[in-house]
Amino acid sequence: MANNTYLPPSYVVPNWLTITAVTRSYPMIVTVAESNLYIAGQSLHFSVPSSYGMTQIDQKTATIMEVVGLNFYMSLDSTGFDSFA
Repeated sequence: MANNTYLPPSYVVPNWLTITAVTRSYPMIVTVAESNLYIAGQSLHFSVPSSYGMTQIDQKTATIMEVVGLNFYMSLDSTGFDSFA
């Protein structure tokens, strides 16, 4: 039997995150404000108002490759994207 990380019954934990920074790189690194229980292998769907810049990630879904503190390393190449405000 594989070792699985327990996640409380919820669609996601928390069900929204405040993004404070996004890099223009591969992998794309997303920094959030809230502590959370997300793990590698889960997917994040981005809903980013145009006033925040980097409109290219709005309505995209990407997989978390690694979590380090409040940083998510995402399976998305954002090297050619606009800056995140």
